[in-house]
Parts: sequence; structure tokens; C-alpha cells
Amino acid sequence: MGKGKKERRAAALTAGVDMWGYFAHNLYAHPVSVIAVRELYQNGRDACRRAGRLPKIVIVVVVTDDGYGRITCRDNGCGMDEDTILDRFLRLGGTDKAAGDTGGFGIAKAVIIGGCTHWEVRTHDLHVSMDHVRKGLPIDTGFPWLDGTRVVLRYDPLPEHDSRHRHLRIRLRDLAAALSWLAHNDSPCTVVLKHGQGRPQIWRFDGVRPTSDTLVSEGRLGRTTWRLHQIPPQNKNITPIADGPPIPSTGKLFVRLHGLVQFTGFSTGEHPDCWILDLETRARPTDPDYPLSLSREGMNPDLSAAVWKSLEPHIYNPISSHSRRFRAADRPITLVFSGRWLGRSCSLPDPRMPSPSVEREAGTFRLSVFEQAAKIVRPGASPLGYAVMVKGANSSTNVFAPHKLRLLEAWARIVELVARAGEIWEQFGVGFLYDADDLAERVVSPDGVFYLVNPRLAGLAVSRPREALLKMFGLAAHELAHERYPNHGEGHSSRMGELMLAAAGEFIAGMDKMVKELRGKKPRPPSKQLRMPFVMRGG
Repeated sequence: MGKGKKERRAAALTAGVDMWGYFAHNLYAHPVSVIAVRELYQNGRDACRRAGRLPKIVIVVVVTDDGYGRITCRDNGCGMDEDTILDRFLRLGGTDKAAGDTGGFGIAKAVIIGGCTHWEVRTHDLHVSMDHVRKGLPIDTGFPWLDGTRVVLRYDPLPEHDSRHRHLRIRLRDLAAALSWLAHNDSPCTVVLKHGQGRPQIWRFDGVRPTSDTLVSEGRLGRTTWRLHQIPPQNKNITPIADGPPIPSTGKLFVRLHGLVQFTGFSTGEHPDCWILDLETRARPTDPDYPLSLSREGMNPDLSAAVWKSLEPHIYNPISSHSRRFRAADRPITLVFSGRWLGRSCSLPDPRMPSPSVEREAGTFRLSVFEQAAKIVRPGASPLGYAVMVKGANSSTNVFAPHKLRLLEAWARIVELVARAGEIWEQFGVGFLYDADDLAERVVSPDGVFYLVNPRLAGLAVSRPREALLKMFGLAAHELAHERYPNHGEGHSSRMGELMLAAAGEFIAGMDKMVKELRGKKPRPPSKQLRMPFVMRGG
């Protein structure tokens, strides 16, 4: 192909590139800078895949306080020759994506070459920029050889009358979303941010590769297979952008096509984990059964419905560390965590747990199991070392958050105190109640006796420790009175009063200490043991 013909072809693209620049920001729901970062990374990863190399992709963002600056992406992929630049990169709608690559419509490049004020590309010994296209100049050759491709997108101030004035900027909240997407891809990436006069920030993402242990559910629709994984949030490893919002990860669903994040899907509320939906398809973007929309920001309705059916039970499961073990048909109702019993069995060995070595002083009744818990907790025990039940685990709140564990510890201590004062020697466990309108409940089940408290309806809060402790004291006396009187009546009311009078002195004497513990001033080691096995009981 002669040089003159290439010059004419480049010149013919001039009007198209300028035109796409005016409505590139209308092609996607997300800001153009987010899509640009996504496309630059994915093009680089696909180029590395074709070259058979481990991706080494570096994205550098330099931005002013006003949102102007540049985005640079460098990869070690296969690069482009002159024909590829003219026939593919500069031709809107053209694509050479192979099976297993992302994209395919050829419109995302409108955000790359039309969604900025100026762009330039270096690959091998070639150099081309927006000026070459507008002026119809041939591609520059003879530059030092570059292994891979380097793309620079510039975002300069525009006149206020220009319709792109408000859109072609780099905002920190947009970068936060882009970083979150990059962190959940399957391949490594390095991001460098220089914001204003601040020091550069560097993030190195290793890539997320889910395994069978994280699999929640899977399915197939036409030529597309999907797998839903539940993983710990990646934002714990991402330093928030200076003066910017936190990096979103917790409670998000990341939709990936062939391992690369395309967008975040369903909102999962306050759930502490996040999800990855991995899609693998043999359908081409122009096929009716292609799983994503034209912009790759939405899913096929049938696929969306199937994924939501599998996801819904898990996002309302507060036992986040374990819900991945269940499928949609196995939605947990009651969770029982094995461990040592409270009450009478405190002085008796539990056959399921090794007996702790406890030195007793002469004349003492015994060392409280609440205090023994710190000595016996190990893998296989409940978070507090003794039997715990969570009834109605269909809340979006994580019942084993640190402040909830402190509430449960205080509830266990108070129930045990009242039981001992009232000489109630039955063995029992404690827990939370979520599926009833009662403030508390005494549950007798095949697993044993449990005293449950409803932290929401009872209004228990660690920020109001004395109020919470007084409420729990009254609720404990009420429920322990049911040990002798199952029904409410004069006998039950009288027994409740006896229990409160018997335990009041010890309760008041220990309140200051419990207040400090409830506020988290003296955190206990068991509070850190959050990944524990449990037994499921269907409702």
C-alpha cells in the first residue's frame, strides 16, 4: 500500500474523529475518564495476551484541582503496525477482537480518541496523534523501538460555549470507580496518581482470580456460561485517593467478561463482602444472545434475572463469611455455632471442646465462662467460645461486626449473672433474634436452650452503653423466668422480680467494667475470630 493512499485514508477520518468527540460522553452512563481507563487497560491486556506475555500495564494519571491533566497507559503487548492503526484503531466501528477478547463493537475507541482534547500513540517505531488525523499527515516512523504501546490522553480546558466543557475532565470520584474496576480484573496493573501539588500515589493490583472455594452459583444461557463468586472486598488493600472518596468495593457486584471488569452491577447494600460475576461467551457482539449491551454497561435481561435469583439470598445473609456455601434454594433461617455451654455446664466438661486449664482460688464459685472464652477460643469454636444461635439471619446487617460482638458478649455476661443469682443451673447458649417482633426469646431446640435478644427492636447500641445494659438486664430476667413459668402470669412476674432483686447488686457492681467493654475500651481476643463453622437449621 503506497504512502499517498495512507495519507488520503488518514485525512478522510478527520471529520469522523471530530464529530465523535462531541457526543462520546453520551455513549456511556459512566464518565468518559472511567471508560477511557477501562478501555486502555483492556486493550493493553488483550495485546499482552496475544503476544503471550505476562501483562505489565502501567497507568499514570496527572490531574489538577480543576480536573485537567492527562492519562497515560503503557503496556508490553504486541503493539500495532501501520495497517492496524489505520484500519482498526482509527476506524470507528472497526475491530479485530479475537475470541476470548473483550469488546468487539468498535465504539469504545470513541471515548479514547474522541473523549479527550488531544491524544497520541507510540507503538514500535511509529507515532501518530490527533494532529496527524486532522491534518491528514502520514504516520511518523523512525522513532526508537517501543515494545508494546503507549497511549496519552490529554484533558485541556475548553471554552464554556463548547458542549464538552463540563464532561471532558478527570474527577477524583471517577478515578475511585476506575481504580475499583482495575483492582478486580484478573491481571496485574500499576496505577500512579499525581493530584495537584501532592505527592504521587502508587497502587499495584495483582488481579483477582476466584477459585472453586469462592463459587456461589453458576449457570449457562445459550453460548454464555456464568459463575458467581463471593470474595472479601479488595478496597482494604487500596489507599483512598487524597481528598477523594473511598475506593468502592464492599457490597459491590463486579461484572467481568473474560476476566475483565465491564461495570458494577446490582447494589448489595451494606454486605461486607463483594461479588464477581465471571462471563465467558462464544457469542459475537452482533449476535442476539450476546450477554452484554452495546456499551457493555448492562446485561441481557435473561442473564440478569438468573444472576439476581442466585445473588438475592446471599446479599441478605448477615453471616457473610459463610454464605458462599449456600445456593439459592438453601437460604439459611437459623444458624447455630457450636461451642461451650453457659450456665450449669460451666463447671462440667463439654465433650465437643477440650476442657481449659483454670486455676481456682479457695472459696470462689468458679471462673466465669465469659472470662474462660478468651482461653479456649480456637478454630472450630464459635466467635465467643460458647454456643451461639442466630435466628432469622435474613438481615443485611453483619451480626458479627465488632460492635455486635460486644453486644453479644455483654448479653452473655448478663444472662449468666442473672442465672447464677437465681440458682438456675440449666445449660444454655445465647444469640441474636431477627425474625420476630419480640424483644427477646427463650428458644428450646434440638441443639439446646438459647436466650436470644433482638438488638434492633430493643434499641441496643454501644454508643449508649448504660442504657443498653439496663435493657439487657430486664430482658434477661424476663426470659430466664420462663425457665420455670412458660406462660406470662402472676407466677412469671413474681419470678422475674425475684431474679432482678437477686442479681441487682452484682450487676450494679460490675456495670462500670461492662460499660468500658461495651464501648470497646477493652477489646477481647474472641472478637477477632469471625470465620467460624456453623450448623444450618431450616425454618
